Amino acid sequence: MNFDFNLQNIKQKRKLRRQLGFELFRCRYHKNYSLQSVSRRTGLTLTIIDRIELGKGNVQWSDFLILMNFYGKVFSFEMEKNSTLETNQE
Repeated sequence: MNFDFNLQNIKQKRKLRRQLGFELFRCRYHKNYSLQSVSRRTGLTLTIIDRIELGKGNVQWSDFLILMNFYGKVFSFEMEKNSTLETNQE
């Protein structure tokens, strides 16, 4: 999974949660798992799984990691230079 993300912007944080949640929903959908079966297998509540998949509300990142681990997915990112910050520092 690749996402463009900037920690400086709260809208980007929401976008990341939505994109990641949608990817996790797709994993569940393609495996043909119900919310109930994922809940039983992961220990997460139905509400938490639903909120993650919808990208809504305040959800712990550890809950994302539980689902990612369950589906065998890895989230990685690369650090890049922010050209805006680099220009402003000169």
